[in-house]
Amino acid sequence: MNNILNILTVAQQQISVLTEDQRALIYIGATLTIGEYILPNILAYLYKIRPDVDFKVKIANTETISQEVIEKRIHIGLIEGPAPRNKEIVVEKFWQDELVVVVPSFHPWAARHSITLAELAKERLIMREEGSGTRKVTELALKEMGLDLSQINVTMELGSTQAIKKVVAAGIGITIISSLTVSRECENGLFKVLKVEDSPVYRPLNMLTLAHTTQTKDERFLISMLHDRDLIEDIINGNCEDDKELYPCGDCLEA
Repeated sequence: MNNILNILTVAQQQISVLTEDQRALIYIGATLTIGEYILPNILAYLYKIRPDVDFKVKIANTETISQEVIEKRIHIGLIEGPAPRNKEIVVEKFWQDELVVVVPSFHPWAARHSITLAELAKERLIMREEGSGTRKVTELALKEMGLDLSQINVTMELGSTQAIKKVVAAGIGITIISSLTVSRECENGLFKVLKVEDSPVYRPLNMLTLAHTTQTKDERFLISMLHDRDLIEDIINGNCEDDKELYPCGDCLEA
């Protein structure tokens, strides 16, 4: 009997050790702009305050991210622009992104702060390919402003933001893209950002989670963090203090 009790005691101790050593793992999906320009800052911040949690990230389009949330292969999805309508997905806006007109620093408009729709229609425009989220939001916004899309002089379509920035920097045309993607180039004097007069263009950045499911405490922690708009703004702008601790809500820390 004593031998059996000893064996059970040792087994319980080993299980406890394994449980203590097991690290939490969260699967995150993100679309391209978020994955390149927002998520790295968020993960860097999380690494400082939650070193006990590991993250695996998949960069894909909105359709793929949404489907993998439904299939439980991704715990939290972060997408740009409109979210798919599906009763299995909870959609929550966590930030918004402004789409701006971007010109090279040597462009005649570089000394200005805004342009008119009529001026925009006459300029050579470099845009994302048909079907991209940025392209859809841009075309919808221009249409709502009253600009006939047939008037747009799209001279080149490219499949990535980096390619567009290189073409614009070479002086081949101008573009309309996320302000987040050109902040560094603007600081370095390579680009100038302009707005369409009286018509700012914003698109929502949305968080997708699976409806009717129970999140782990670590997932709830991240979701609550994404709800904190002041904190997210500081993270995006690189203004977070290294020693700042985050406890979004008591429930997030409960087992």
